[in-house]
Amino acid sequence: MNTFIKLTPDGTYGNILSNSDNLMYDFVINFDNSGNIYTLAHNKSDDDTDFGTSGTYKPNKTVEAEYLLVKLSPTFEKIWATYISVSGSQCRVK
Repeated sequence: MNTFIKLTPDGTYGNILSNSDNLMYDFVINFDNSGNIYTLAHNKSDDDTDFGTSGTYKPNKTVEAEYLLVKLSPTFEKIWATYISVSGSQCRVK
């Protein structure tokens, strides 16, 4: 299980996110004006579960090591997630 520390906008300790969904979150993080969190994640190597959400661009994984774009609320609740058809070696965020 991954555990992440959440910082408040001023850089102080907020709370802890424990990752129980078996995803590996990358440290590519962006925020919107409402404090929602956008990050990339991928399934652990031994897990074929589809973590995408219904109604998104691509809710099901079709390529091994495929990345998800995930939107989380400021309290770390998943709002949506969609697979983006690239593997880790192809994924670059600028």
